[in-house]
Amino acid sequence: RFHSLLSASVRGWHNQPSEGFKPSEGLNRTKMGVKDAMKYTFNIAAEHIPPKLVLTKAESESEGHLMLKFLSYLLYYRPGIKVEYRIEQHFQPDLIVEGDNFQPLLWVDCGNTTLKKLDKVATKNHHCDIYIVKENEYQLRVYYQKAQKRVKHVERVEFICFDDTFVSALVDSLRRTNEVRVNTLEPSKYVSLTFNDQNYESTIQICGTSQLKFS
Repeated sequence: RFHSLLSASVRGWHNQPSEGFKPSEGLNRTKMGVKDAMKYTFNIAAEHIPPKLVLTKAESESEGHLMLKFLSYLLYYRPGIKVEYRIEQHFQPDLIVEGDNFQPLLWVDCGNTTLKKLDKVATKNHHCDIYIVKENEYQLRVYYQKAQKRVKHVERVEFICFDDTFVSALVDSLRRTNEVRVNTLEPSKYVSLTFNDQNYESTIQICGTSQLKFS
């Protein structure tokens, strides 16, 4: 049984958009040459997070995956974080922070991550915070149970998901340019956002060696 940290809810109500955003640079590397790639801009009002993020969605990428990358950026932001940035390894992350000698300090994979990839990433990167981010509890439960059997160093990985309708509700409100205010952000517990004039909230459900478990 999977234990949630808090009860789940998603609610929407009118709010005023935030103002006064300034651009920042170097946070996202575009996939050059991807056919019909689309750019999405997020103007962010939050403490300690740069006020602008631009993400590029490839033709084959879902808006749900794009939203998981954006949420992961908010949850795990630290200086030097990059989205869709190629590193000197066979497998590539969705989000990365590199340390000395280009060794990853943070690795985030969203959506559909093969168990083979996770096994290799967890084996190779000994001193790295590794996160798997899923959309909802069902996806996470199925994946986590398989990972326990097929990923050798699964103890190095933290697995998270959101309440069942949270990501899909945000996707329904997604525009090419988005106004976002972070109301509450507790990376291991809870997130509350004003996203394009609507408010959304979710618990953050976690499983891993030092966190909650599926049984």
